[in-house]
Amino acid sequence: IRTPLTTISLSIGYAEEVIRRLTGSEKQTAFNHLKTSEQELHRINDLLESVLAYAKEKRGQYHYELCNIKTIVDRGVEFTRLKYGRRNIEFQVECGHMDSRMLMCDRDAMHQVLVNLLDNAVQNRSVQRPLKIEINMGERNAQTVLSLRDNGSGIPADKLPQIFDKFMTSRAAGTGLGLSIVRRIVEDHGGAVNVHSTEGFGTTFDLLLPAASSVPGGVPPVTRTPGQAPGSEKD
Repeated sequence: IRTPLTTISLSIGYAEEVIRRLTGSEKQTAFNHLKTSEQELHRINDLLESVLAYAKEKRGQYHYELCNIKTIVDRGVEFTRLKYGRRNIEFQVECGHMDSRMLMCDRDAMHQVLVNLLDNAVQNRSVQRPLKIEINMGERNAQTVLSLRDNGSGIPADKLPQIFDKFMTSRAAGTGLGLSIVRRIVEDHGGAVNVHSTEGFGTTFDLLLPAASSVPGGVPPVTRTPGQAPGSEKD
């Protein structure tokens, strides 16, 4: 599926260059059609990514290694910047003394968590103001806390208990898998997800994750099944 999507994306880029040489109303009409095609291509890609992530989650295997949390956050933010480059989104990352904090986690799985939460913020932005996403890192009861706060449209109080349910979505083009995958991955890592939201003002997701101390030279990667606590692997 990825191969034809890539071909379509390249073709859209080529068509855009051709359209730039047009003049008058034909140019604007062509650009409008091209924009629609590009949006639909992104939608198909998002659906594919959600299905693939869900399938990986169902397999229930993670490749654990010692990872820097700031690096994971920076990767997720940069990915989202590139994905939504034409939209007015302000990112604010505050790590304080946590810039060297390490996590024992599956690097790609935690990247998926960040991307899904950032996607959720973008897709639920308010039409009243530019989107601002704040990411803060801290500590709470010996846990690493990663908070993502946006100033989007918020979540209605009656919908809040259902947002992590599979296939629960308020968008016609949504899969309803994104937040379900977030919670499953975080809980499989021995953590928890808390959410606070006020309709019309925004949403905050707090990820509570077990911390891992920095080890010079790193540690050998291990594979663990969901629910198996770090340190319980058999040699």
